[in-house]
Amino acid sequence: MPNCTTYKNNPMIKLKQLITTALIIILNANVGFAQDVNDPELNFEYLWKTYDKNYALFEVKNIDWEALYNVYRPKVNAETTDNELFDIMSDLLGHLNDNHVWLRSKSLNRKYRSGLLGEIKMADFFTLLQEKYLNNNFQWHQCGMFSGWLTDSIGYFHIQHFTDYDGCAKAIDEIILKFEDSKGIIVDVRENYGGDDLLVKAIADRFADKKRLYQTAYLRNGNNHNDFSPPIYWYVEPNGSKQYLKPVILLTNRFSLSGAENFALAMRTLPNVTVIGEATSGSPGLVYRDGMPNGWSFKVSYGKYLDNTGFCWEGIGIPADIKVHLTNEDIDNGQEKVLDLAIELINFGNLKPQTDSNSLKQIRESLVDFIIKNEKKNVNLAVDEFIELKSSFPNKYYVDEDNINMFGNELLNNYEFDNAIRLFKISTNEFPKSIVGYDNLVVAYTKKGDLISAKKYNEMSMMINRQSYPWEKKSYMENKKKLD
Repeated sequence: MPNCTTYKNNPMIKLKQLITTALIIILNANVGFAQDVNDPELNFEYLWKTYDKNYALFEVKNIDWEALYNVYRPKVNAETTDNELFDIMSDLLGHLNDNHVWLRSKSLNRKYRSGLLGEIKMADFFTLLQEKYLNNNFQWHQCGMFSGWLTDSIGYFHIQHFTDYDGCAKAIDEIILKFEDSKGIIVDVRENYGGDDLLVKAIADRFADKKRLYQTAYLRNGNNHNDFSPPIYWYVEPNGSKQYLKPVILLTNRFSLSGAENFALAMRTLPNVTVIGEATSGSPGLVYRDGMPNGWSFKVSYGKYLDNTGFCWEGIGIPADIKVHLTNEDIDNGQEKVLDLAIELINFGNLKPQTDSNSLKQIRESLVDFIIKNEKKNVNLAVDEFIELKSSFPNKYYVDEDNINMFGNELLNNYEFDNAIRLFKISTNEFPKSIVGYDNLVVAYTKKGDLISAKKYNEMSMMINRQSYPWEKKSYMENKKKLD
């Protein structure tokens, strides 16, 4: 059986989080367009239809996308210049109020960003923080973290991004060890633009007292605006070499974006954490990159994230428990008001534990976690037992698509073909609109030498494939070649 931690680090998780430039090149090189690729009307239609099929937040934000089409489509004709088209598209995307959404044209050297981040500038606190508050005595860690002592008993560290899983996991363990005897820690995710959701969880786990639900994600998976995948549950729970359970203050601002907002959702469920500063950016969901026929690129939010009460903070921002607004004038006067208050709260505030009963109401166990917990059992027996329990207690057990498919691939790498196939078939049953399980069955049966079954699932994958996301288009083309 695979090591119990390997499936969490599998790079396949990036399939739905990071669509690389190479994939865009492949996509645009293989999709045929009957019209001239620079045709303004063709490109407007491509942009609008892509959002129509894949954008996850129309209903959350109460946006009538078809009505906007009726307003903006007549503005585009065959004579529309590239700059005019860019302006029209920017105006259209601006109504989404989504910091994840942007439009870029290298040929025009122009970029537009929807949402408030395209309209505001952040107060630059880093120089003041490092020189005055840390006395230039701070340590750089892997993945861009830096840490230091604010006082003899209060530690501080800043997280620049949530990338490099192994490097950041090592860094956070170093930091927890460094501050284990402190009175409290200040964790700063201001000007953090996000990254890997698994790394977000891994760092938050170091501060967890017990397993708690912090968010539920849904992925857009159909042509209707309310077509979504089954829920994906995210839990914060004690993991890592040490847990830090003393007072923690999390600093956020409007430039805490994406994964930094997921981190805020995780941390605010913990009783020892208080959030101060400003509301976050208001874009905690998943995003992917796409490309138009003319070579322009854009990003689409295709995931909807809810907190543990079922509320979506998209377009709003996750609020701080205690609001403090920092200005450039404050910094010019040598005052970092957010940090000053954080220090005073730890020193004199006698912070009381936060209560979040919602985080404990929906504790479920996934199939993969159940298999790992029962690793002495045969995988098939563990799966049989899980299915029986899930049938009897549906609110206590669930199947996580990413984990089951990644774990299945670990089994494949160990030549446990039948066990992997069993898991991939569960994936197709639980997620019938997703191509991932079907594509994994193609690989599994091919490796096993059963080419008839591989062809069967190849055809099934193509049959359900919407060819809407870049990875779906890539999968369709690869499967078509196999049949040819």
